Amino acid sequence: MYLMLVLYCVLNVGGTVLMKVFQKSTSAGLFYLIMYNIINGLFACAFFFVSAGFKISLNLPTVVYAVVYALVICINLSAQILAFSKVSVSVVTIVSMAGGILFPSIFGIIWFSEAITWRLVLSTVLIIAASVLPFVSDKQEKAEKKSFSFASVLICLLMSVLAGVSTILIKLYAVDKSVCDSTSMFFLTNVAIVAICFVALVIYMIKNREQSVKSIVCAFSPLQLLTIVSKTAVVNLASIAQVKVLAEMSASTFSVLGSSICLVGTGVASWLIFREKQTKGTVLALLSAIAAIIVNP
Repeated sequence: MYLMLVLYCVLNVGGTVLMKVFQKSTSAGLFYLIMYNIINGLFACAFFFVSAGFKISLNLPTVVYAVVYALVICINLSAQILAFSKVSVSVVTIVSMAGGILFPSIFGIIWFSEAITWRLVLSTVLIIAASVLPFVSDKQEKAEKKSFSFASVLICLLMSVLAGVSTILIKLYAVDKSVCDSTSMFFLTNVAIVAICFVALVIYMIKNREQSVKSIVCAFSPLQLLTIVSKTAVVNLASIAQVKVLAEMSASTFSVLGSSICLVGTGVASWLIFREKQTKGTVLALLSAIAAIIVNP
């Protein structure tokens, strides 16, 4: 179970890095956000269709989970691209982790009657502190003024809420006995994502008639498409690992441990790969996340 958790975290960090690479090479405009979600969804459909052995199971509960999860994913993917165009990888990850920890932990305690231990409480406090530290210290140092624009704060808050909702949905799905296999659910999720974004694209094209059909076909370069495919494969594997972990692990423990490990991983990646400046607040946040990993059982 813990090995699967580490695998999930490694894949999640890889997906974040690939998303940043993609963002650095393209515009964050509405057209490109829609096209990204469509292409990402198509590749994901192919990935899960092959993974399911070309056989997809279907029932009403699975469809409901898939459609709701698709809406969450569409908004979250768009928010991620926008966020990476405004703030560093470390800050985006740290802030978005807060909701991914807080909401699932509260939900797990209330809905699944998960135990409240001093280790869980302390590790939760440490990881939430890690979410706040970059803003407090960076504001004092004025190292990244653009990180604190009203728009970037709203985007990070939105990602924080969506991260929590996403984990809650997967936990509910993992323990629900009436649903089909996870591969089928994720396939249906991406079908819904493509359908939602296709409708959005049609509306966009009607309102922006100067946008040619050629711009749709040539929206991204071969290298950008390769980045999308790689990111899609990595994130989808992470989703499968997440379902397996949450089927055995409490939502609260998963939220704290998963977030802490991912936080440390993205912090290291942002420095090694993107050479982003690690401010005092970011370093303290990473240390706080490491402490949360140690404290949590």
